[in-house]
Amino acid sequence: MNELTPRVAELHRLAEEDYAKGRSERAAAHHPLPAYTPFATASAITPPPAPTDLDIAIHVAQQMLATYGDASTLGDIFAFAQAHGGLTEALRILLRALGAEPQDGGR
Repeated sequence: MNELTPRVAELHRLAEEDYAKGRSERAAAHHPLPAYTPFATASAITPPPAPTDLDIAIHVAQQMLATYGDASTLGDIFAFAQAHGGLTEALRILLRALGAEPQDGGR
């Protein structure tokens, strides 16, 4: 029963030849990515520049001013002293980023 008839053996041979031909054609074909794929477009996008010291100092100053800028909401002397220290530090960082130092040495 394991014996193949000549016709079935011929069909197997033709199928194997066809499979081998298709495999070699697929291996030889070059399939470039279309220009609209995420991979193709992502490689063309340049990453954003790293933030400078000035950018970071401005961000810190904005956050400190937003947190401690309104002295009328401070309830006690400790909160006022904390706000003063935070704003002083933000200004010192901003001046350093600009290449300037405080006139009297800071604190």
